[in-house]
Amino acid sequence: MKRPIGSLIAVTTAVCFLVAPSLAYATDEQESTGLDSRGTLNFIINIDESTVIDRILYHALERLGYSITMDAAPMTYAIQMANSGERDALASQTAGLERMFPNLVMVPEQLGEVSFPVFARVGSGLSLDSWDDLSGLSVGHVYQKTHIMNHLPSDIAGSVQYETFSELNSALAAGECDVIITSRTMDSDLVTLEGIEQVGNLESLPSYTYLNKRFEALVPEIARCLAEMKADGTYDSIIKGTWQQDDDKINVLHISSYYPDDTWDARVKEGVMSGLKGEESITYYNIPLYSNRFRTDYEQAKNAYYSIRTTVLTNPPDVVIVSDNSALSLVCNYYGSLFSGIPVVACDLNGEIKGLWELGDNFTGLWETIPAEKTSQVIKELFPDTTDLFVINDYTEDGIAWREGIELSLGNEFEGMKVTYSENVGHDELHATINSLPETAAVLVGCYTTDADGLYYTPSEFDGMLTSHTSLPVFGMMYGRIGNGEVGGMYIDPEQHGFTAAQTALGIAEAIARGEEPFLPEPDYDTAEKNYWIFDEQVITARGIDKNDLPADAVFINHKPTLIETNPVALALGATMIVGLLIFIILIQRKNHSLSEAQKNLHTAEELREAADSASEAKSRFLSNMSHEIRTPMNAIIGMTKISLESDDLQRIKKNLGSVEASS
Repeated sequence: MKRPIGSLIAVTTAVCFLVAPSLAYATDEQESTGLDSRGTLNFIINIDESTVIDRILYHALERLGYSITMDAAPMTYAIQMANSGERDALASQTAGLERMFPNLVMVPEQLGEVSFPVFARVGSGLSLDSWDDLSGLSVGHVYQKTHIMNHLPSDIAGSVQYETFSELNSALAAGECDVIITSRTMDSDLVTLEGIEQVGNLESLPSYTYLNKRFEALVPEIARCLAEMKADGTYDSIIKGTWQQDDDKINVLHISSYYPDDTWDARVKEGVMSGLKGEESITYYNIPLYSNRFRTDYEQAKNAYYSIRTTVLTNPPDVVIVSDNSALSLVCNYYGSLFSGIPVVACDLNGEIKGLWELGDNFTGLWETIPAEKTSQVIKELFPDTTDLFVINDYTEDGIAWREGIELSLGNEFEGMKVTYSENVGHDELHATINSLPETAAVLVGCYTTDADGLYYTPSEFDGMLTSHTSLPVFGMMYGRIGNGEVGGMYIDPEQHGFTAAQTALGIAEAIARGEEPFLPEPDYDTAEKNYWIFDEQVITARGIDKNDLPADAVFINHKPTLIETNPVALALGATMIVGLLIFIILIQRKNHSLSEAQKNLHTAEELREAADSASEAKSRFLSNMSHEIRTPMNAIIGMTKISLESDDLQRIKKNLGSVEASS
């Protein structure tokens, strides 16, 4: 499909972190410059730099027969890594860097332009046009931004540093500083929080690419390719976002929160894949954040950011699907640099998402409706003597959102039950708390994967240990936990969320492919209809719970089937026996009716006597023949059926039923 890509570059692999396609041989020039046999040049870029830089460099190097990778780091570290040779090149920086870092060689053809806009709270009355205008002000800027740090006046009132422009906006709105400064590449759009406005531009400078001296021979070649791109219009079309790529594919990038084998994330992915199923024009990419292994936003971003930025540079997504709060937070934090202008469809969300304002009108999503109230009502109905309800969630971003949602529904007392909530403690202390609960308590598990010590537990591990260490009834609400000792409850099924998100994303991408303005529906904050009742039949049987006391539309797992359910042949043979007996009775009745009719037509006693003798003899012969024909197989059928009903051996039952079938 034809689509503009410009700065809309965010690409992935399916779990594995790959680099751009590489050459199968090394040229003489590659050997002389020290490039490896794959023909790959390893770039490093400032972490908040626009991906338009990636695109320009990708096409320039492609003209030389090389591929690139693009790692990211705060600018100070990025410069040091390129200068030391840890990376082959620095993607973009202002002129004069080689004076301080002698191992860097500047490509003389201008790569782009970088400006330094400054922002303040609305109504500040500030107007700032130079670095000196910052005197006496408290300044916020992106972490380790070299050019900004080198140009701040010595008499500023103070400074704060954050990883992203989104975080800087929050800091400014909260009054942590008077102004914030960032760098802007190629006049790219910068979205700000409501109440924040640009109050000036401190400086605008040309930017250039720097190579480590090992690759100095490539400097004039890259300069030539950049000049050619400017001459043939490729450069301008990339800058303006109008560069077109011809293919018939719709690229869908799915950023998920957990690791690929996680039950919950796997279920989300099943839903997404099902929603995209049958669409041959779809290319689907998935990158996990491993948020249940990496505790901080920084660790999660570091794990996924490089993969998003580097891989499959020729396949920018037409739409991005994100599942869970952590994934959406990452997209919000880096939307301006990685995903600018790309529609985002989110699912599996809880609570408030910080930085959602960054996406503007390019967002829609589905929030989970946590079924705490309905599940707690069933707990009270099944166990009317329950006095205490203990709710368990961890203290990850998702766990905190779940706790807040449950507290909003249940409070500290619900249906006569005292409701308490788990603290951020280690696994052993949590079990000690549960063991101290009264015998009339019940446990409700929400979102739990990681304890206070940072130890991760799969749902089966945690619920298995929990239910084996307490006799209290344990209920749940997250699909994937049922089947490990939980009685049941109303569960959120992430597959439903993934499917809906995929269908929405597909509609958006298809509209873009047709050249239409895509329609993004309003976010859905009430998805209760996607939840459903699930109960574990083994557990409810062990606890003496009558299935008739459960919701009529409940689904059961670990259901023990009856003999008829497991052996439908037995049911069919039994029906055959009944039908055979009915036919036999009907034949006898018909024979008797024929005899009666014959008697009416006889007019003499002799005729009656002879007819009676003849009928009696015929009846005897008929009964004798029928008795023999039916008695022999019936004996076998009745005998084998009785033996089968008295046996628990499935193989023996199947063998007996085979004999029954043969006899019939």
